[in-house]
Amino acid sequence: MKSRITDQLAATLTGMLAAIVLMAMFVPDAWAPTPRPSQHADPRSPRGMTTDGSVTVPLPDVAGRTAAPDVPSGVAPAVELLPASGAIKGTATWFDSPAGVSAAGPALRRALPGWRGQMVLVCGDRCARTVLGDWMAADKLIDLHAPVFQAVCGPLSRGVCRVTVSWPVDVPAPPDTAKGDAP
Repeated sequence: MKSRITDQLAATLTGMLAAIVLMAMFVPDAWAPTPRPSQHADPRSPRGMTTDGSVTVPLPDVAGRTAAPDVPSGVAPAVELLPASGAIKGTATWFDSPAGVSAAGPALRRALPGWRGQMVLVCGDRCARTVLGDWMAADKLIDLHAPVFQAVCGPLSRGVCRVTVSWPVDVPAPPDTAKGDAP
Protein backbone atom coordinates (compact mmCIF):
# COMPACT_ATOMS: atom_id res chain seq x y z
CA MET A 1 0.00 0.00 0.00
CA LYS A 2 2.78 2.41 0.98
CA SER A 3 4.64 1.70 -2.26
CA ARG A 4 1.51 2.41 -4.33
CA ILE A 5 1.02 5.86 -2.68
CA THR A 6 4.70 6.66 -3.17
CA ASP A 7 4.48 5.63 -6.84
CA GLN A 8 1.38 7.80 -7.39
CA LEU A 9 3.03 10.79 -5.68
CA ALA A 10 6.18 10.33 -7.77
CA ALA A 11 4.11 10.13 -10.98
CA THR A 12 2.15 13.27 -10.04
CA LEU A 13 5.30 15.25 -9.25
CA THR A 14 6.95 14.04 -12.46
CA GLY A 15 3.94 15.20 -14.47
CA MET A 16 3.95 18.60 -12.76
CA LEU A 17 7.68 19.02 -13.40
CA ALA A 18 7.19 18.08 -17.07
CA ALA A 19 4.39 20.68 -17.39
CA ILE A 20 6.57 23.39 -15.85
CA VAL A 21 9.48 22.53 -18.18
CA LEU A 22 7.17 22.63 -21.22
CA MET A 23 5.72 25.98 -20.13
CA ALA A 24 9.21 27.39 -19.68
CA MET A 25 10.17 26.22 -23.18
CA PHE A 26 7.09 27.50 -25.00
CA VAL A 27 6.25 30.61 -22.92
CA PRO A 28 9.61 31.93 -21.64
CA ASP A 29 8.24 35.45 -20.97
CA ALA A 30 5.81 34.07 -18.39
CA TRP A 31 8.72 33.48 -16.04
CA ALA A 32 10.47 36.82 -16.52
CA PRO A 33 9.78 39.45 -13.86
CA THR A 34 7.97 42.55 -15.05
CA PRO A 35 10.38 45.51 -14.93
CA ARG A 36 9.27 48.31 -12.63
CA PRO A 37 9.90 51.87 -13.81
CA SER A 38 12.67 53.44 -11.84
CA GLN A 39 13.20 57.09 -11.03
CA HIS A 40 15.96 58.90 -12.86
CA ALA A 41 17.75 62.18 -12.46
CA ASP A 42 16.10 65.22 -13.94
CA PRO A 43 18.78 67.69 -14.99
CA ARG A 44 16.29 70.57 -14.60
CA SER A 45 15.59 69.74 -10.96
CA PRO A 46 18.17 70.59 -8.29
CA ARG A 47 16.77 67.75 -6.17
CA GLY A 48 16.31 65.25 -9.02
CA MET A 49 15.83 61.58 -8.34
CA THR A 50 18.65 59.10 -8.92
CA THR A 51 18.62 55.56 -10.23
CA ASP A 52 20.75 52.76 -11.55
CA GLY A 53 19.65 53.73 -15.08
CA SER A 54 18.61 50.19 -16.08
CA VAL A 55 15.01 51.05 -16.99
CA THR A 56 13.90 53.72 -19.42
CA VAL A 57 11.11 55.81 -17.95
CA PRO A 58 8.68 57.69 -20.21
CA LEU A 59 8.54 61.45 -19.96
CA PRO A 60 5.90 62.72 -17.53
CA ASP A 61 3.97 64.31 -20.40
CA VAL A 62 3.30 60.89 -21.98
CA ALA A 63 3.16 58.74 -18.84
CA GLY A 64 0.01 57.34 -17.33
CA ARG A 65 -3.23 56.24 -18.87
CA THR A 66 -4.26 57.25 -22.33
CA ALA A 67 -7.98 57.20 -21.59
CA ALA A 68 -10.18 57.71 -18.58
CA PRO A 69 -11.05 54.48 -16.78
CA ASP A 70 -14.63 53.24 -16.86
CA VAL A 71 -16.33 54.22 -13.60
CA PRO A 72 -19.55 52.41 -12.68
CA SER A 73 -22.48 54.69 -11.90
CA GLY A 74 -22.79 55.55 -8.24
CA VAL A 75 -19.02 55.25 -7.66
CA ALA A 76 -16.98 58.41 -7.01
CA PRO A 77 -14.30 58.96 -9.69
CA ALA A 78 -10.65 58.73 -8.64
CA VAL A 79 -10.15 62.36 -9.71
CA GLU A 80 -12.63 65.22 -9.91
CA LEU A 81 -11.59 68.51 -11.54
CA LEU A 82 -12.81 71.71 -9.96
CA PRO A 83 -13.42 74.32 -12.67
CA ALA A 84 -11.02 77.31 -12.75
CA SER A 85 -10.29 77.18 -9.05
CA GLY A 86 -6.60 76.26 -9.00
CA ALA A 87 -7.59 73.10 -7.15
CA ILE A 88 -8.24 69.46 -7.93
CA LYS A 89 -9.76 66.69 -5.83
CA GLY A 90 -8.67 63.07 -5.90
CA THR A 91 -7.07 60.16 -4.12
CA ALA A 92 -3.71 60.38 -2.35
CA THR A 93 -1.35 57.53 -1.57
CA TRP A 94 2.07 57.65 0.08
CA PHE A 95 5.68 56.60 -0.53
CA ASP A 96 8.97 57.14 1.26
CA SER A 97 10.59 59.71 -1.02
CA PRO A 98 14.38 59.80 -0.71
CA ALA A 99 14.31 63.44 -1.86
CA GLY A 100 11.43 64.46 0.45
CA VAL A 101 9.12 65.45 -2.41
CA SER A 102 5.68 64.25 -3.48
CA ALA A 103 4.79 62.68 -6.84
CA ALA A 104 2.19 64.16 -9.19
CA GLY A 105 -0.25 61.78 -10.89
CA PRO A 106 -1.37 62.24 -14.52
CA ALA A 107 -4.42 64.43 -13.72
CA LEU A 108 -2.40 66.76 -11.49
CA ARG A 109 0.33 67.10 -14.12
CA ARG A 110 -2.32 68.00 -16.71
CA ALA A 111 -4.02 70.49 -14.39
CA LEU A 112 -0.77 72.20 -13.30
CA PRO A 113 1.57 72.94 -16.22
CA GLY A 114 5.15 73.35 -15.05
CA TRP A 115 4.31 71.23 -12.00
CA ARG A 116 7.87 70.11 -11.17
CA GLY A 117 9.23 72.16 -8.27
CA GLN A 118 5.81 73.72 -7.51
CA MET A 119 4.63 73.93 -3.92
CA VAL A 120 1.01 72.87 -3.44
CA LEU A 121 -1.37 72.77 -0.50
CA VAL A 122 -2.82 69.32 0.17
CA CYS A 123 -5.90 69.11 2.39
CA GLY A 124 -7.51 65.91 3.68
CA ASP A 125 -8.32 65.58 7.37
CA ARG A 126 -5.76 68.39 7.85
CA CYS A 127 -3.65 70.50 5.48
CA ALA A 128 0.06 70.55 4.66
CA ARG A 129 2.33 71.99 1.99
CA THR A 130 4.50 69.80 -0.24
CA VAL A 131 6.77 70.26 -3.25
CA LEU A 132 6.06 68.28 -6.42
CA GLY A 133 9.34 66.80 -7.57
CA ASP A 134 8.48 63.34 -8.84
CA TRP A 135 5.79 61.76 -10.99
CA MET A 136 3.84 58.52 -11.09
CA ALA A 137 1.99 56.67 -13.84
CA ALA A 138 -0.95 55.61 -11.68
CA ASP A 139 -4.59 56.72 -11.62
CA LYS A 140 -4.17 58.46 -8.26
CA LEU A 141 -3.95 62.24 -7.95
CA ILE A 142 -0.83 62.48 -5.81
CA ASP A 143 1.66 60.20 -4.08
CA LEU A 144 2.62 62.06 -0.90
CA HIS A 145 5.96 61.81 0.87
CA ALA A 146 5.26 59.64 3.95
CA PRO A 147 5.52 62.43 6.59
CA VAL A 148 3.20 64.66 4.53
CA PHE A 149 0.67 61.81 4.22
CA GLN A 150 0.76 61.35 8.00
CA ALA A 151 0.20 65.08 8.52
CA VAL A 152 -2.70 65.27 6.05
CA CYS A 153 -4.39 61.87 6.31
CA GLY A 154 -3.22 60.20 9.51
CA PRO A 155 -1.33 56.92 9.96
CA LEU A 156 0.40 55.33 6.97
CA SER A 157 -1.64 52.17 7.57
CA ARG A 158 -4.64 54.07 6.16
CA GLY A 159 -2.99 53.73 2.74
CA VAL A 160 -5.20 56.13 0.74
CA CYS A 161 -7.37 59.15 1.44
CA ARG A 162 -9.39 61.77 -0.45
CA VAL A 163 -7.61 65.12 -0.73
CA THR A 164 -7.85 68.50 -2.41
CA VAL A 165 -4.63 69.82 -3.94
CA SER A 166 -4.61 73.59 -4.51
CA TRP A 167 -2.18 76.15 -5.87
CA PRO A 168 -0.63 78.70 -5.87
CA VAL A 169 0.50 78.50 -2.26
CA ASP A 170 1.03 82.16 -1.44
CA VAL A 171 -1.15 82.33 1.65
CA PRO A 172 -0.64 80.66 5.02
CA ALA A 173 -2.05 77.18 5.43
CA PRO A 174 -5.43 77.04 7.19
CA PRO A 175 -5.29 76.28 10.92
CA ASP A 176 -5.21 72.65 11.96
CA THR A 177 -8.81 72.28 13.11
CA ALA A 178 -8.28 68.64 14.07
CA LYS A 179 -6.14 69.79 17.02
CA GLY A 180 -8.34 72.69 18.05
CA ASP A 181 -6.12 75.49 16.65
CA ALA A 182 -8.98 77.21 14.85
CA PRO A 183 -9.59 80.88 15.71
